[in-house]
Amino acid sequence: MPVLSLVVPVYNERETLPVLLTRCAQALAGVDYELVVVEDASTDGTRSWLRERARLSPWLRVIERPARLGLGSAVAEGVAAACGEQIVCLDADLSMPPETIPILRRALETADVAVGSRFMAGGADRRSNRGRAWGVRWGNRLIQRLLRLPVTDLTGGFLALRRSVLHRITLRGLGAEYALLFIIDARRAGCTFAEAPYVFAERAAGRAKVSGSWQAWLRYAGTLGRLVWRERCAAAS
Repeated sequence: MPVLSLVVPVYNERETLPVLLTRCAQALAGVDYELVVVEDASTDGTRSWLRERARLSPWLRVIERPARLGLGSAVAEGVAAACGEQIVCLDADLSMPPETIPILRRALETADVAVGSRFMAGGADRRSNRGRAWGVRWGNRLIQRLLRLPVTDLTGGFLALRRSVLHRITLRGLGAEYALLFIIDARRAGCTFAEAPYVFAERAAGRAKVSGSWQAWLRYAGTLGRLVWRERCAAAS
């Protein structure tokens, strides 16, 4: 059984996956790990590339899904299939540096959950859309204060956890809100937390999967707002 499982949701990442696999191998040299890729019916040749690569790489496991079923559900399915005692979830677009994974693993020596943070000392959000970066930072700060959560980055999704955490909680949420829900549920279950800074990098290849329109971000903000309201009401009852 591997010591570590990396869970990576994928849709149309043919250009970034070879680089991701190389950087993971370099960052985790000497570590017994598996890479669990959850592939959501890509249209750019990602699936066929993964099939061929998996035939040559026993540490690479591919879960093929029939359609785009949501980021949160992809992460949950990958985590459920993971075999490692430590599990790390990260994006395939290289915005989350694999070189941070060893730091997250060390943090798990003293915590149940380790969260990669763009907003603590040493972290940064380097995307070119500074307005969006500003909105994400202050949105996270507001949610953290409203819900009194123990970490600074609630929506990034760069997460590491001990397998034992899965005995206490179940991942929920179909979309990008899964990261916030996980942190809320883990705190409620009594899990301990640590953070590690990372620099969020601009996508180097391929296309972003989340629309950058102001309408899409308003919908996402509305989803988070309703979630925060429900959690505050539940805490007060």
